[in-house]
Amino acid sequence: MQIQKDSDTYQKMLGFVKKLLDNPNFENQSLVKREDSILKFFVKNEAQLKPNFTSGDYFPDMDWNKIKALFFTVLRDYILDALIPAIDNLAEYVNFSVVRKVAEGPLEDYKTSIISFYKKIITHKEVRSEFDSVENGIKYNYVKRYLEAFKIRMGYGSKELFKHKELADLEDYTHFLRVCLFLRNVLKIRIPLQVEGSAKNVTYDNVKNNPLLKREFFKKINGLIKNQFAHLPEIFIKTSLNSVIDLNDTSAEIEAMNMFLKIVSERSKNAVVYNKIDKGAETPDKSWFSIARRNSGFYGFDSKLLDEFYIIASENHW
Repeated sequence: MQIQKDSDTYQKMLGFVKKLLDNPNFENQSLVKREDSILKFFVKNEAQLKPNFTSGDYFPDMDWNKIKALFFTVLRDYILDALIPAIDNLAEYVNFSVVRKVAEGPLEDYKTSIISFYKKIITHKEVRSEFDSVENGIKYNYVKRYLEAFKIRMGYGSKELFKHKELADLEDYTHFLRVCLFLRNVLKIRIPLQVEGSAKNVTYDNVKNNPLLKREFFKKINGLIKNQFAHLPEIFIKTSLNSVIDLNDTSAEIEAMNMFLKIVSERSKNAVVYNKIDKGAETPDKSWFSIARRNSGFYGFDSKLLDEFYIIASENHW
């Protein structure tokens, strides 16, 4: 819906959206989780909200469908406006020159191009829903601390994770995976595909169980990435995309670093940062990995790698 942000109509809806975002029930939720909660609230309570919005206090002269479109537009705009500086802040935690160090890529401003690309794709709701996995994975060190712990442990995961000579340096490896955290969410965008004779906008999750559609989807995504980053080394693309695929997917060769990033992303997405732990309660990471181990098949995780994540979390009281 096209409407000027400084118009009275827009500002009136913005006031309502801000009240919802400030609701104490959402206090411990991240910004993108609050967006999800508010959307569910709106859908669930549409019948009760309609009389209020169509009354004289709000928009008596507007059609209900237009009011709904206005609500969704204002909420999305507010979330995006708040996320842009957060993304810029995250970029400061990543050394993008790792592209050249790891794969001897050409001298390009990868920071600008990758962050600009991420800002474009985050306009997709499905990509915004994954923002916590990027922020927590980078800013709150989920990537680095577990990578470091795996290297110290020298178990199954360590041997598999550190078999690439170009990723032997822990700092380079950390920044490599941080770059991939930004890129992997491209699989969450909606792209048009022919489905049952008609064009439909689909995400990877919509087509992952259909081999033909999945192949076509990956073909388009690969083309999009290579179009956007003409000289980005293949290892970044392959690691990013394969970190979304399930372990039992035979269409790709899933390496330990792909699975490591998949598990860390999922854990980061569900983390409640700085939440107070009750005395005697199980630590958050240990608890999460315990549940993930019992459901590894459902999540498409590597159970051996999960076992090590669980042990590491237990030993470090994470």
